Amino acid sequence: MNFNPLRGMRDFEPGDMIVREKIIEIAKSVFERYGFDPLETPSIERTEILTGKYGEDEKLIWRFKDLGGRDVALRYDLTVPLARFVAKKKRLPLPFKRYQIGRVWRYDNPQHGRYREFWQCDIDTVGSKDVYSDAEIINVIDKSLKKMGIEDFIIRVNSRKVSDEILKSCGVPDEKTFLALRAIDKMDKIGADGVREELTKAGLDADKILDILTRKIDDIPLSDSTMNEINALVDYLNKMNVRYKIDLSVVRGLDYYTGTVFEAAVRGSDVGSISGGGRYGNLIGIFLGQNIPAVGGSLGIERINDILSHTKKTKKDVLLIPVGIEKKDVLDVAERLRKKYNVDISIKSSTNKSLQYAKSVGINKICFVGKKELSERKVLIKDFDGGEEEFTF
Repeated sequence: MNFNPLRGMRDFEPGDMIVREKIIEIAKSVFERYGFDPLETPSIERTEILTGKYGEDEKLIWRFKDLGGRDVALRYDLTVPLARFVAKKKRLPLPFKRYQIGRVWRYDNPQHGRYREFWQCDIDTVGSKDVYSDAEIINVIDKSLKKMGIEDFIIRVNSRKVSDEILKSCGVPDEKTFLALRAIDKMDKIGADGVREELTKAGLDADKILDILTRKIDDIPLSDSTMNEINALVDYLNKMNVRYKIDLSVVRGLDYYTGTVFEAAVRGSDVGSISGGGRYGNLIGIFLGQNIPAVGGSLGIERINDILSHTKKTKKDVLLIPVGIEKKDVLDVAERLRKKYNVDISIKSSTNKSLQYAKSVGINKICFVGKKELSERKVLIKDFDGGEEEFTF
């Protein structure tokens, strides 16, 4: 019998879960500070809800027939289920600001930082055209990453409107726009030479496109409306002290983006993007028959978890070790200590084995309790780095 999880899926040991729960706890706290409320949607949707929304990535949807013979699918992301929810509610007060944290599934090629089952951590504002909402989403992502202790990250920002105008100026016909965008979106994976090859195969002027993508946005002729929108976004981001830069190569691969797009990555890390998102103006309209503006972003919990995996591995603060007495004799001491610490009582047969256990699971504090400590009603809580604290019970 093979005891390994299915390919592209993982078990999460206690150390991993502690890091993951901390990431989620921080994300929730920041989201709620900025006025976003929680939402939960089902893990399984009708297949027709998900199809026709993701372009060529639609082939990654996990789809099957349920026991009733219905065509169903595991959710690919949290954005399309949000669009379905808004369409269902119809008279939902707008703007609607929500966050959702949960598992999604993609039948992707598993590799470092990419899995078939993973968690997304989304925030979205539905019903606002104001570029302030775009900036707020990026700002909340920035503040969340900083609070998580992520070092040396940068949020790269662009707009699909800018990308569309660049491609039109390079002679890209409308029917090849998404083909060009998907090629550009692979820049981080296959490099400029790889993108050049894909653009050339599509019959496009690859050199001209790549040349413009390396320029500063002020050096590119853009329509007044697009330039005004970018300037307003930049002004907000500067006032919000967001760690960002304008990068014309950021386009995001999904078809539903229509405006601001962004990605965040840690410099020098090989885990890839740790956040991404943007404005999608037409997705909800597919369900409602009328366009409702929306903008959102997602934190990559799996990749952030990989970056922070060196942190604390257990929630146990203190290992209480009975010395020359029975475990039942230290129960009262343990309960009193638990008013301040997470306490575990050692069941090992010797002191040395207890110490080895504490170190192996990452417990940083130990407390020996014997007859002397019980009679004096006083114990010492010792750190492995030499510190100690007296506790009276």
